[in-house]
Amino acid sequence: MPETLCCPSCGAQRFSWTVRMSEVGSVFEDDRGYTNLEPNGMAPEYIDRESRRVYCEECVSRHYEDDLITEEEAYNQDDLWQPWMNNYGPPEQQTLTD
Repeated sequence: MPETLCCPSCGAQRFSWTVRMSEVGSVFEDDRGYTNLEPNGMAPEYIDRESRRVYCEECVSRHYEDDLITEEEAYNQDDLWQPWMNNYGPPEQQTLTD
């Protein structure tokens, strides 16, 4: 089951990020020597690690995706609080039975 990740600075769960797209297609040269672009689709650009940061919508901090924390980690940090924490219950511990 997917796990919602949180901002390590404030515990929020809403983020924004930039998506860069490139137009792809063919390039033609007409009789007069002018170049014409004929687009036929869109393709995502290669994005390096520095560009793959997310922006927290609450505190406007920037984080790498790998630096986000789980709900349980955010809930257990005393210096973080968000409205979603009022209804949060830590996941049940699974135990082995005989």
